[in-house]
Amino acid sequence: MSSLNKSNTGSTDNTDSHSGSGCLNKLDRDQVQSSLAQIIRSLIPRNCSRYQYRFCELLPQPNVLGFCSDPQPFTGKVVFLNEVFILVKRSQTRNQFVIVDVAYVDVMPKLNDQVEITPYARHDFNGRRVDEPEKEIQTLPDGTQYTVTKMMLGGKSITLPLPISKEQLQSPELLALIEQLENIPAPDGFRLISHLLVDAGTTDFTINDAGTLNTDTPPGIGFTVSNQKFKGKVAIVYDRGSDTYSLRLYPATDNQPTEVDNIYFDELGLRLAEAIDDFAWQVIRVKTL
Repeated sequence: MSSLNKSNTGSTDNTDSHSGSGCLNKLDRDQVQSSLAQIIRSLIPRNCSRYQYRFCELLPQPNVLGFCSDPQPFTGKVVFLNEVFILVKRSQTRNQFVIVDVAYVDVMPKLNDQVEITPYARHDFNGRRVDEPEKEIQTLPDGTQYTVTKMMLGGKSITLPLPISKEQLQSPELLALIEQLENIPAPDGFRLISHLLVDAGTTDFTINDAGTLNTDTPPGIGFTVSNQKFKGKVAIVYDRGSDTYSLRLYPATDNQPTEVDNIYFDELGLRLAEAIDDFAWQVIRVKTL
């Protein structure tokens, strides 16, 4: 691809610490907790000696089992807010509160507003949440059928929407690339690369299934991206000689295509984020009811 501008480094350096940036803002939990008791004291009934709270941040923290679950939307009343966090008293509770990170809210509510908060959650290519329950119909030996509902909490990988099934692939290198895209973590540590691709709005996946005997045409995978960061075609191509990947970017505009070479498999998430992640997923949605 002699027409491509080549580089062996990423082309974007995101250093902002606000919503929509590549550098994730970390809420100072110690600072929040130090002031929480005094704030909540006047917000609970006198005969209520205890209160409960949890944090609503862009990326959830691991639970006691060591994995992160995608947070669910919730409703409540804004009972306190400042430049750091919003304190929401959950609907139909006396002493349950949620601390919402201000850095990632799309709309700043007002005190006493009734709100619905929708945190970021990972999704599949079909638009469904990764933890959305799935129903399967099982059949007993006597022919009786029953429905089983399954839900996967935390760390669920998703399948790339390829034009053919993995079982039909001839190239082991292409199969390895697909499995890496589906299972390697994205730079943020919560998502996988496949979730990054969903959030970037990738569609129209194609493959180049060069078999083991075809050394002239390298195996690779392509897709279309259309977001604020990049619009055009993207290809990830395997180089058998160096055992690395090349990331080829073909903008929909008249701009010259570019190529990022010598990408090792554990760098795929970082290089893809630098090239196509517009960080529009970094938002906690606030709706006033």
